[in-house]
Amino acid sequence: MGMLTKIKLRLKIDYKKITQQHIDMLKNIYNAVHPPNLPDHPFFKCERWFLLRPKDIECLHYMYGEKYLYFDCEFKNYDNELDKFLNWIFPVCKHEDHEFLGIYYNDHNDWMTPIYYK
Repeated sequence: MGMLTKIKLRLKIDYKKITQQHIDMLKNIYNAVHPPNLPDHPFFKCERWFLLRPKDIECLHYMYGEKYLYFDCEFKNYDNELDKFLNWIFPVCKHEDHEFLGIYYNDHNDWMTPIYYK
């Protein structure tokens, strides 16, 4: 069974790689909309994929000439949704290998776990 997981994450989006499907699905995730045709990816096979939501839909913020997507949320990580989400979004991100992206922690640990770009 998953634990309540808290995540704080900042992703730099590469607009040369991102597809309209990614943009549409990020909006759907934010609005908790269940479109009839989900992408064929393990993240969207999770029953609770829509609960890992970005901070706001206008989350593609400009900072230092780049666009960023921010997450600051809590969810039950029953089906390893966090790892599956990162696997889905990383191909359209623009980071250096092993760059620090944020942290997550859960209600069973006293420490935070860093998230690095793979």
